[in-house]
Amino acid sequence: MAASINSKIVADKLGMDHRAFIRHLCDMVTAGTLDKDVLPQRDGSLAYEKDTRLRVGDLMALAVHLNLKKAQCDSIGAVFNRIQPAVPLVRTYVDHTELRASVGSQMGFVAAIEKLADGTGERREIVKEFGLRKVGDRIWLGMSTPAMVGLAQRAGVETASLGQMFCAIDGAERHGTKSFGGHSSKVVSVQADLLLEALVGSAEERLF
Repeated sequence: MAASINSKIVADKLGMDHRAFIRHLCDMVTAGTLDKDVLPQRDGSLAYEKDTRLRVGDLMALAVHLNLKKAQCDSIGAVFNRIQPAVPLVRTYVDHTELRASVGSQMGFVAAIEKLADGTGERREIVKEFGLRKVGDRIWLGMSTPAMVGLAQRAGVETASLGQMFCAIDGAERHGTKSFGGHSSKVVSVQADLLLEALVGSAEERLF
């Protein structure tokens, strides 16, 4: 069976509602760039809420159809590689230069993540001051908290752009509304070590 990726994962990576994503697939079928068998169906009818599987050729056609940016393609490719390790069809490298230059330079923010990661930080203070929570081995970033909005302003980037940069990190996931110290916020979660690597480089890079 050819390697493939779930359509809901791709839609989530693009920050898109799954129904809207399926409409794009329908447009691709009409344009002749996607096989109609890829569309999710139930009892012979189009099922917008049902997931489907996209192969690497479908992803390439989708990238052209939506005119995706490199970071978006890299983010999807990274997930594709992770869930299909035995079939190295897509090899990508995500450039986090902009994230490191803007947010990685905010050392208080980086230090807060490091303290959450190693369990030495005061969680209540960190969630209030930085809009961060630790759940398992992942860091939850409250993207619409006052702290995160303030971080974006200090870093000189739009909050939406900041969210896109975090979502481009390998394994990043979007979540619904969660509580952050009395504030409700949409969430992007990233494995702690991968978040730190994206912000300041790997341990090996930091040695040189």
